[in-house]
Amino acid sequence: MNIWIVDSTASTVGFSVPHMMVSSVKGKFEEFSGEIEGDALDLTKSSVQFQVAVRSIQTDNKERDVHLCSQDFF
Repeated sequence: MNIWIVDSTASTVGFSVPHMMVSSVKGKFEEFSGEIEGDALDLTKSSVQFQVAVRSIQTDNKERDVHLCSQDFF
């Protein structure tokens, strides 16, 4: 078995969500980690673990980020 670790310095966890049917809100998570364990020749026997820190959300709008971290969303 091999283990591949997500390189957070060379990776991005981002998203785009429609807003009011005329635009979209883009954002990303600054803190995340993950790994894949498996055999490169038979990926059906692989497992993936991935975590993001919700508090690290960034949408370039501080008030929205605080609201997204509330119980209304996460």
